[in-house]
Amino acid sequence: MLPVDIFVPWIDLSVKEVRTILASASTDGLVAFPVSRDVNNVRNDNARLIERVEELANGVPTGKTPGLF
Repeated sequence: MLPVDIFVPWIDLSVKEVRTILASASTDGLVAFPVSRDVNNVRNDNARLIERVEELANGVPTGKTPGLF
């Protein structure tokens, strides 16, 4: 996401202000969409975590029941 010429400053531990570096990041090709709440649990590790889910009006993905975990 960062241009090649910005990579060295990005990994430089002496750089404290990174906003200008991040401002040069490109969002081209990025798409945001809702995914399962299963992504919030580190025990889950499978390809379904990156699948799009339909979001209901109350924010709970289809096929899921509201809960803490």
